[in-house]
Amino acid sequence: MLIRMHINTPPPPHYTSRNQSSLSVPLASFPTIMDLQDIQFLIAIAALERKREEKRRTKKLLRARRAALREKVKQCELLKTKKQEMLAEEAPKEKMVDDFMVFIEAIEKNDTETVQRFDEKSMMIAIGSMAKGGGGHSGHNGGFAADGDEN
Repeated sequence: MLIRMHINTPPPPHYTSRNQSSLSVPLASFPTIMDLQDIQFLIAIAALERKREEKRRTKKLLRARRAALREKVKQCELLKTKKQEMLAEEAPKEKMVDDFMVFIEAIEKNDTETVQRFDEKSMMIAIGSMAKGGGGHSGHNGGFAADGDEN
């Protein structure tokens, strides 16, 4: 079944030449008779163009989101590295505190063998370096007075 639509009728009175110039194809180039296949073809072209535009927007959004994800991954890696560095700085301090606690417990239990194995001089040097800010505290001595700097 073929439906024919005649477009030989003149444009409505409110349709001006200004409106005609905004069209990409002048009205004079359209055939005077359009059948159903032509209409379906024009609809298909419009739908295809709409899909292309949607695909372009989607790709642009995808690129932006991938860039944001790369930035977050980079930030996460930086934070992980910083955390590992902080833990590495704290490990010697924790070991010193643990060793000192073993020494204190040995004194409380009168365990002379453990007390004799403990090197008090190296412990005092380590405490002194922490008090002077050498322990990564940038001058904050954690409540210790450094070498005669009594408060």
